[in-house]
Amino acid sequence: MFFLRLAWRNLWRYRRRTLLAVLSIAIGASVTILMYGMLDGSHTEAINEALRNMRAGHLVVTRDTTEWTLDNSFVPDPKMLDKLLKIPGVTAVAPHLVTQALISLGDKSFPVNVIGFVATYEESFAPMVDHIRKGAQLSDTIRGIWIGQGLAQALGADLDSLLVLLGQDRYRSIAADLFPVVGLFRTGNPPLDQSTVFLRLSDLQTFLSMDQRISDVSILVSEADRAHRWRKAIQQVVGDSLVVRTWKEVYPSLRQVMEMDSGGAWVIIFILIVIVGVEVFAALIMSVMERFREFGVLNALGMKGRTIFTMIATEALLLWALGMVLGNVLGFLMNFYFYRFPIEITGFGVREILGFTFWITSTLRLRHHLLTSAILLVIILGAAVYPAIRAIRISPVEAMRDVR
Repeated sequence: MFFLRLAWRNLWRYRRRTLLAVLSIAIGASVTILMYGMLDGSHTEAINEALRNMRAGHLVVTRDTTEWTLDNSFVPDPKMLDKLLKIPGVTAVAPHLVTQALISLGDKSFPVNVIGFVATYEESFAPMVDHIRKGAQLSDTIRGIWIGQGLAQALGADLDSLLVLLGQDRYRSIAADLFPVVGLFRTGNPPLDQSTVFLRLSDLQTFLSMDQRISDVSILVSEADRAHRWRKAIQQVVGDSLVVRTWKEVYPSLRQVMEMDSGGAWVIIFILIVIVGVEVFAALIMSVMERFREFGVLNALGMKGRTIFTMIATEALLLWALGMVLGNVLGFLMNFYFYRFPIEITGFGVREILGFTFWITSTLRLRHHLLTSAILLVIILGAAVYPAIRAIRISPVEAMRDVR
């Protein structure tokens, strides 16, 4: 308690310097917390948007880890989906059957990815309500095909047009059928709108002679960046015959985009922390030099170096505590603003380049505050080491000759 009172009095002997040091710590801490929150929030939004566009999940249950083919399809347990939804943190599940085929109208043909869906699960997994521009929403009661407006324009198709779907079924035989266009969608991602079509799962299973087989079960959880935490619980539900993979394993290119963006953010965070450390170091070394005679007298009176070191370290801890109180409050307020009012980046062809919309948003997580506080504590205590050693080594004779 003695060192605390003494350090507190020493700090406020030079109020301007102390206030500048506290303010620099607060600004550095708040901006670092904001960067953590925005990095986490923006990545989560980008991952969710990209996976929604691809009708994929944070985790995917398949039969094989190498490739998705009709041979690697499986018949799910009738109760599997309901059991998965009961796992805490699992927000949605959707069974899919995926294949490639040729779609034609008249003399125009294009290769497409065909996705078989169950509307009951699909609309809670990745709603198409905002994307359907014309016709019916995804439905388990309507036989037909849903295509993108870009593909419809290329084919010259419209609602009720009969399209020929040509592919290869499970037994390597030619599969062909006619499907009326019942809905046109537009996601804003031209490659997706021009290359993906949707059929009811039952219709696609019949088309490919798949019986009740599916390609995968896509699963959404509450935290995209921590999807691996649910792997064990999901594996227990689906059994050892199936494989559970996270989105990072299924889509390594998406993971690499996120890592590249994180790299730039970490550089900025590192620079901020270094600036804070330099500011605290400067404040403490100036404090020692301005009290040159004081430390010389203390040494002459026999005060141990350990005691002087403790006093300097306590001053550094007080600077850290004052700065972090203000920094955590400012960081929370800034993160809260972007959490409530996210900014959508629509220019510069972001959707066309990345395939998804990029949002500037944030998250409110205690770990960001704790991590920033811990890092700055280490940096500030490290910055206090040299000033403390310098104070310990001041000789009484040298101090008495000082004319400052």
